[in-house]
Order: sequence, then C-alpha cells, then structure tokens
Amino acid sequence: MAQPHGAQWRLMAFADPSGDLEYSDRVRLPRELLHALDAQLVSGQAVLLQLGTSTHFSTWLPCSVHEMTAPEGAVHVPSWILDTLDVSEGATVYLRFMRERPVTAEFCRFEVEEDETPDDDHPRFLELPNPRAVLEKALGWYRTLKQGTVIPIQFHQQSYFVKVVDLEPDEVCAISDTDLVVDLVGLKTVEEEKQQPSVVLDEHSLRATVSVASDSWTSVPIILPAVGLGFSITASTALDHSDADFEAYIGDHTCPEPQRLAFTMASQQPYIGFLKLTVPQTQVVTREWYLGLSAFGCEGATVDVVLSIENGSDKLGVPEPDAMKQAQVAVGSPQDAPATPSKVTCPHCKHSIPQESARRHIAFCGRHNTVCHTCDRVVPKACLETHWHCDICMDTTIVCDTQAERDKHMVIWHEPLPCPRCNAQLANLKEHHEHEKNLCPERTVVCRFCYNHTRAGEPPLDHRDRLNGFTQHESECGSKTDECSICGKRIKLKQMEMHLQLHRLREREEAQAAQAAQALHTPQQPSLAAAVDSTRCINSLCCHRTTNALGICRQCMRKLQELSGSREITDTKQLLSATIKAYFTLMTVGCGSSSCTNTHCASSGTEQPSGSTAGAQALQRAVADVKARHISLCEG
Repeated sequence: MAQPHGAQWRLMAFADPSGDLEYSDRVRLPRELLHALDAQLVSGQAVLLQLGTSTHFSTWLPCSVHEMTAPEGAVHVPSWILDTLDVSEGATVYLRFMRERPVTAEFCRFEVEEDETPDDDHPRFLELPNPRAVLEKALGWYRTLKQGTVIPIQFHQQSYFVKVVDLEPDEVCAISDTDLVVDLVGLKTVEEEKQQPSVVLDEHSLRATVSVASDSWTSVPIILPAVGLGFSITASTALDHSDADFEAYIGDHTCPEPQRLAFTMASQQPYIGFLKLTVPQTQVVTREWYLGLSAFGCEGATVDVVLSIENGSDKLGVPEPDAMKQAQVAVGSPQDAPATPSKVTCPHCKHSIPQESARRHIAFCGRHNTVCHTCDRVVPKACLETHWHCDICMDTTIVCDTQAERDKHMVIWHEPLPCPRCNAQLANLKEHHEHEKNLCPERTVVCRFCYNHTRAGEPPLDHRDRLNGFTQHESECGSKTDECSICGKRIKLKQMEMHLQLHRLREREEAQAAQAAQALHTPQQPSLAAAVDSTRCINSLCCHRTTNALGICRQCMRKLQELSGSREITDTKQLLSATIKAYFTLMTVGCGSSSCTNTHCASSGTEQPSGSTAGAQALQRAVADVKARHISLCEG
C-alpha cells in the first residue's frame, strides 16, 4: 500500500507492462490515491506530479497521471524514466504534487542522439521527410518537459531519442495547449546540404549541363517567372557521353527531390539518351519545380538540359541541339506536312518533297518504308521487327524502335516494386506512385480538421467517410463536435460543411419566398383591356362571368374549395393558398373526369410529377397564375 509522507507517497516503480506509455511522460497510479488526487484536482487541467528517488527530491522528473489502474502500492512508469532516474524495477520512489504549476513553454531546442549507424531501413532522424513535424506530433504525448532530459519518440515503428538542450522561459515547463516553437540542432545544416543546388534553371538561365551518377539522384531547381506558365524540359546526353543513358522526372514544390519512386510528372517514352517532359499551364500552380536526373544502365553521364517557358503565343527558350532534333524526327510523324507549290507530299512518309525529286523519292520510300497499323507511324522495313508497342500500357503513343528502348521501358515501368513503408507488393511503377500518393496507410497526411501531420492509416470503416475521401485519422478526428456559428447546435466537424450549406439553402428559399410575397401584394394599375374583361372568371377553362372581387365564378369557387379543402376564400392570400393545394391535388390525384382536357391534371392521362417535385411545381405555377389572374382548373 502507498505510504503517505506528508504530501508525498512512497511507491514501488515498475516499467509499464502494456508499453502504451513508453513514448510519453504519463504514469499509472493505484486506485488508493484517487481521493488524494481528487482534492488537488483543478477542472480542465492535468494532474502534474514530481517523481523522485528520495524524500528530498534531489533527483526528480516531472510526470502526469494517465489513469488509476496500477496494482496497490505500485506505480507504472515508462522505462526511459527508470533509466533517467537510474533505478531498477521494484525500487522505491516518491511522488508528490508540484508545489507550483509550471509555466507554459514558449521555446524548446532539441538535439537528436543517434546511437546506431543509419541504413535504408532505419534512416537518421534528421533525414526524415519532415523531422520537425514528426517531433511536434510526438510531443503531443508529453505534458511537461525538463531541460537536460532525454526523451524517446517513435516514427514508423522506429525509436529515436532527443535531448532537451534549451527550454524557455524556465527549466521545467508545461507544453499542453500551447503554441510551442520547436528547434532542432543540426536540422538547418542537413537542409542546407540537401538544398544547395549546383545549377538552377530560370528565365535568365535556360540551359545547363549536369553530371549524374547511377547510384544517386541529382535535383535541379526550376524557377518560373510566374504561376500559370506552361514549360517543357528537353534533356539529352552530351556528345562526350553519347553512348550513355539517363532517366528524368519532374516534381513540384511538394516533391523537391523527384526520382523514380517519387515524382509529380514523368514520360513513358523510352528514348535512349533523349527525353522531353512537358507540363501544361493548367497544372502549373507554383513557381518552384524540380528536375530529378540519374544515370541509367551506366555508371555516369553528362546531360544537357534545356528549359522552354510558354507565355501565351510566345515561347521563351533556346534552339534545340542537333541531337535532340534527330531524336524527334527518328520516327515519322503521322500528320501530313503542308505542301507548297514547288513541293509534293510523299504518300508513304508524309513529308514534303521537292517536285523535281518527288518521283525518285516516292519509289525509294515505297520500297524501304511501311506504315505501322497500330500507331500510324512510318517505320523502315528493316526496323519493323524491333518496332514494338507495349501490350501492358495499351497506349499507342509509347513506341520502342530498338531493343534497348524496350528493355528500358520494361525495367522502369513494369518491374514489381515493394512499398518501403508498408511492404505492399505493387505490380508496376504506376501502381506504386498511386499507392504512395493516395493508398499507403503509412503515408503522412495533413488532417483537414486539426491540421496536424499524422499517419493516414487504413481506410475508415464508415462507407460515408470512405466516399468523402477521409483517412482513418480524419474519420476519428472529424467525429468531434463544434458549435454551429448560425444555430448554435453541436455538429460533427465532418458534417459541418453540409450543415452550413443547409443554412445557406434555407436563407435562399426564404429570400425567394419573401420576394414572391412582396410581388404578389404589390398593387398594379390594370390596363383598359383588363378592366373591360375583369368580370370574366379567371379560370382559363371557364367561360362564365362574375362580379366577385377575386374574379372567380361560383362554380369554379366550389371546385376550388373541393380540391383545396378550404372552407372560405375571401382575399388574395387565401386564394393563393387554395390554388397551391388545388394544383397539387390535380397533379397527384386528378379531378376524376375521364374526358378532362387539363394538361396539368392526372385524369387527363398526361404524366405528372409526384412528391416534392409536384409540390414545388404547384407552388411555382400558383404564384405566377394568381399574379396574372389566370388560373387553370378543370371544367365542370
């Protein structure tokens, strides 16, 4: 049993057997301390304690209460707290309330302690895609920090240790419900090493030469003059590396290091030593783009890169080198070239030929060239055996004219690839790219409700959340409620947008109804023709005359009362209400006459709407007809 020592308790410390508290500062206490804690509890605040090795608390750590499920006389703590206090399991420790609640932290600097040599499966913490975001998310399990303490955090089943080297404004601070500024020692150096480009392509530097290797990827920044400008990248191997090859991918500002497994745009055309990538202006939503290059099938290569920026009808760029032009015309164009008066179009290769040499060229071209029936391209007969279309891609624009191009396409786009995060086996690069972007449960996403970087997780169980594109975290986070700013009701966050749309729809309907009522009650000066015909019944299918102020005869009045169920109709407001009900009855039930000629009556045999559609049409027709003093009731 816990032994009280004034405002202290003596307990035996054990590592938490469940492992749920390993990456936090929370402890499990025995139920016998519940009443003592309840007396010190402040509504809305966590219970903060000091855990020490002696009654003097010369060595201690701050901690918080997770739950009261520990055995009698014991306290379950994370193993890192036992290591920091240098006590073994079962040793005696002392607990007490913090005499003064610690101040809220404003700034904290951490230093990563790397114990193991990094490898591909366990990268260094500073080499993660966004280490600061990972650290900020992990700190959500901690309620207090003490300067000089080494705390553990976890990311993708990998443990990392960070040391609190600087804490402001005090050595012990609370970090719950605060906007904490986090800094990582060494992060700036790593980011600078990654982001120091050797070359940059922009409107002032449209051409560059880049040396690439097969065991690494080189990222070339592309800075556009403005958003919304389409651009293209043309890359070819330099003359001194004409026998080498490479692969290239484009990434936007969210993908600063594009490569085969992470890119925004790529080309499946497997040219050897040449590649052209085009980004249309509709997809250019940022000025910052990146080109990723790596040698393919060789140890290294030198690549000439040319940037062309399109600005409306103008095109800013440099002339393409001869190697690029030769690669572009290596395969014949399926479109006819325009013929000039002194030239004719060859029926075989579709090129414009001078008229004086046309006969010789057409005869030669017909003997040596043929047209591929799949892609409609002109192919030399000698190369017809190596001319190949990918049966897997089912895209006739992907053409391989050599065995090397065919092998390159199959290696890059159709080799099975495992996901490095969840180890899922994917059939090809397209599936891998879609999996990494939208399907991998281990990918990091930004929650649309709490705006934190979090693990996507498996698809949610609720089919409505899956249809809305929610991740597992968003399905749970969106189930929290918030107060509607219009009606004050508590609404789930994931239903708030639809709830607000209903409010806006009701506001529009009320405004339209008010406008219709105002237009109905606005007095209008009748014309001379209307004054002369004012004694005729306003029912268009009736020929009787009346002296009724509403302009409806007795027979039609009785008919209107029967259809609407109204007892008396004495003013325009009651006439409008009765007409709406009568129109609805005629469209849904009918008048009962087999010889009815009213096209808006169900008894006439004309197909009529039902339900809410009939009600809406009845309301719309009644308002217009009563305003025009021209209603349509059945005869008889």
